[in-house]
Amino acid sequence: MMNEIRLLTFYKVAVRRSFSRAAEELNLTQPAISKQIRVLEEELNVKLIDRTQNGVELTPQGKLVFQHAEIILKNFQNLRNELSLLTEKHPGELHLGASTTAAQYILPPLLAKYKQVNANMSISLLNENSTRIEQLLLEGKINLGIIEGLPDNHELEYTPFLNDELVAITHQNSKYFKLDSISLKKLPAFPLVIREEGSGTLEVLKHYLLSKNIKLTDLNIMMQLGSTESIKLFLQNSDAIGIVSIRAISKDIINNGFKVIELDEGRINRKFYFIQIKGITDLLTNHFIRFALSIHNQ
Repeated sequence: MMNEIRLLTFYKVAVRRSFSRAAEELNLTQPAISKQIRVLEEELNVKLIDRTQNGVELTPQGKLVFQHAEIILKNFQNLRNELSLLTEKHPGELHLGASTTAAQYILPPLLAKYKQVNANMSISLLNENSTRIEQLLLEGKINLGIIEGLPDNHELEYTPFLNDELVAITHQNSKYFKLDSISLKKLPAFPLVIREEGSGTLEVLKHYLLSKNIKLTDLNIMMQLGSTESIKLFLQNSDAIGIVSIRAISKDIINNGFKVIELDEGRINRKFYFIQIKGITDLLTNHFIRFALSIHNQ
């Protein structure tokens, strides 16, 4: 009878495209990995894997088994998580993925509080931009995503989490530090440092500018960087203005010489969202969502 260990072994070999890397990840020997695959093939009466010079390749039957294995293994984990919640021991696994701003400035203190009351919980957090987090969720690499931006993927369910605001900032070393406000009409005259393509921050900025009949290409983009921390470090050493989350800069306004430059046309408001695949319910992720909302709504 096919068991979870054999299915997991096959899955890891298929994902890693390597017997040796799968053996390392599962803490098994390569002969043990080969035996598990051989027994699984015998049980199913099909050949699943072909060895090649570049590693391993799945046969057509192997590709079909892989698709089902991914679903079965995820259901196994969901079952464990739900059983653990029923016994109130919470020793499940929670795989989170968050956009850069959320991962750096919002989630660490929240996860610390969650861990205090769920000590047995295994928690991991991936940090990518919003577009990549959506992809990881759809690929089944994470249970729950936390992103900023616009809810525009019809395959996902978006649950509002926190309100946020994008602000224009500069550093005291810059010649623009004397500015208190800027009109959007004059913004193209200033060198800007903004987030990279795929980030929720950039998507919200684009949407806001378009609502004011301004295209991103109308602006003087000096640099696009992959994190808010990179933007802040860049601004400390240049004459430029950055666009970042207020949550990422609030402490730096007091301690590190940054200043918010107000926009004459008003604030750039946005939200952080929890994202899940539509139609898939998971007691463990819902438990975390309820906890997070209760903490931030206090």
